[in-house]
Amino acid sequence: MDNLRRVYQQNKANADVKRTIRELKNKVYNYSEMEQMVREATCNDVSEPQLGLMREIAKGTFTVEFSSIMAVIWKRIKDTKSERHPYKCVPLPVGFKDE
Repeated sequence: MDNLRRVYQQNKANADVKRTIRELKNKVYNYSEMEQMVREATCNDVSEPQLGLMREIAKGTFTVEFSSIMAVIWKRIKDTKSERHPYKCVPLPVGFKDE
């Protein structure tokens, strides 16, 4: 419970309510680090996901985290409430070349 309070207090100062809710859900639902990355990359924000985050997710698809990554991606693709979720999911499992 202290973790939840700490996350709330940190984000309350920033006034970023959506980020606070996302981080609280991550704690409550006990998402793994990779699942949290996928949720962050496919969030409903207008901005594009960070390239570094997308690279980490693409690398994670070659590890034991594959099933958890794909479960979150599949859930987001099937989401009919937001058109951004499926749009942001498409490039995630694709490997990104380091420049």
